[in-house]
Amino acid sequence: MTTGYEDHSQFLEGTETVSLYVTDSSSAVSVANALAGELSFREASQLGTLNLEDDGLAIELDSAELSGAVPRRGSKIVRADTTVWRVRSISSDHVIGVYRCLCVKTK
Repeated sequence: MTTGYEDHSQFLEGTETVSLYVTDSSSAVSVANALAGELSFREASQLGTLNLEDDGLAIELDSAELSGAVPRRGSKIVRADTTVWRVRSISSDHVIGVYRCLCVKTK
């Protein structure tokens, strides 16, 4: 039943293309319709970025665009502006096929 809901991120405004590296040695998977946004208060406190601006970000990746790759803790996401983010925590919604990656900016 999930296939009816997957790949709807292409219809959202504000999406961007990112590159996902599941491991540092893996090749990049281009994700055309990633959605980046602010962390919730709870997510920010979990990451320890509550008082640091621009150090935490939630990036949502549609599983239909991942070519079988699955993000995991430690994966690297490079945004269109060339900033590099490390995945610290992931939650997935199997009904709509989205991975919500809680990330911190690398220095």
